[in-house]
Amino acid sequence: MKIRRLEIVGFKSFVERTVFSFDAGISAVLGPNGCGKSNVVDAVRWVMGEQSASNLRGQSMGDVIFAGSDLRRAHGMAEVSLIFDNSGTLEHPPVTHALVKDYAQIMVTRRLYRSGESEYLLNKTPCRLKDISELFLDTGVGARAYSIIEQGKVATVLQARPEERRVLIEEAAGISKYKARRKTALRKIEGAQHNLQRVDDIVTEVGERLKGLERQAREARKFRELRQQMRELDIALGLNRLHELQRRNTSLKQTQAQSQARVQECETGVHQKGLELEHCRIARDESDTVLAQQKKQLFVWRSDLQECENSSALARQQRENHTRHKQDASAEIAQIESQLQEDSQRLCTLQQQRDVREHQVKQMEHSAAQERRDLDEMVLVEQGLRSELDKARILLRKAESGREEKRKKLQDIQREQAVLQERQARFAHESARNAESLKLNRCANW
Repeated sequence: MKIRRLEIVGFKSFVERTVFSFDAGISAVLGPNGCGKSNVVDAVRWVMGEQSASNLRGQSMGDVIFAGSDLRRAHGMAEVSLIFDNSGTLEHPPVTHALVKDYAQIMVTRRLYRSGESEYLLNKTPCRLKDISELFLDTGVGARAYSIIEQGKVATVLQARPEERRVLIEEAAGISKYKARRKTALRKIEGAQHNLQRVDDIVTEVGERLKGLERQAREARKFRELRQQMRELDIALGLNRLHELQRRNTSLKQTQAQSQARVQECETGVHQKGLELEHCRIARDESDTVLAQQKKQLFVWRSDLQECENSSALARQQRENHTRHKQDASAEIAQIESQLQEDSQRLCTLQQQRDVREHQVKQMEHSAAQERRDLDEMVLVEQGLRSELDKARILLRKAESGREEKRKKLQDIQREQAVLQERQARFAHESARNAESLKLNRCANW
């Protein structure tokens, strides 16, 4: 595996996209102090997974993103891509990692955003930092590998302690990969032992709870039997109450039908009596009209009688005047006497007619009184029929209210049956779940 190209954009002083090509032979980067030569090495370290900002000569990882200048605005992202040739030669054997063994060229990319999000890509495919670290194991390439020695690193290696030199020697010997795998295996073994210890604790705890669960299972079975008996008794009681309510409902329906028939008969009788009463009222009105006419005629006759009496009184006065003046009007006296006799006869006739008319008036008043009594009796009969009709209607309303109460009781019983069925289903589900948990506990105990 050989480095072919390095692409940098937005990393430290590299504002624009910059490409470094490493052809055959030795490649060197030359330039004055401060031009960014060390930033190239930092970019290589960073893309291969360096996590320490101090090793990149910064205070935080965000310092690697171009911060801007007087003429350029700051970048929001830093990206570095490192391309390797994986075709394989005798001098540079290919990498056999599972992710890249089928590729002739390997491209490792790292991106960092100002929000703190970071991305790793292997051949433009998102991957983990662990995949990149495993890719560079035993190759001498990596963030802390011996193949990258920056300024001052030689003196550091020479002055390093034996333990620090041992790391470089193991990396050069190719055993660092196996040591990393050994550490990973030890961590997995430690986790497995911890899990086994936890399983032993759970088994012990479940064994302690098994007796209590068996006791609870016995109590649950007993409770299920008692609940089944209670449910059967409740169902039998509900059926008895339902039959009783059905019988009462049938009786009430019959009573209601009889009451309705009676009410119809009463309404028919009331209608007939109302027609008769209306005829009586019409006859009474006609009688009152005739009586008023007769009273009017009687008033006329009494007026005539009064005129006659007034004429008689006038005649008497004239007779007295004539008697006083008898000497002067003897001829007039005879005439007046004859006229007086005629008036007397006429008065007798009028008195006789008045007596006849008064007798007729009395008879008509007696007839009117009899008709009023008949009318009052009819009114009383009508009131009695109306009271019977009201009673029948009250009985009908009571029957309807009783039927409504029975219907409500029937609905309550149906709701109780639904609740009982729901309780039965819930209890069956709980019993099945308890039985299943008991089987699982027994299997775990075995």
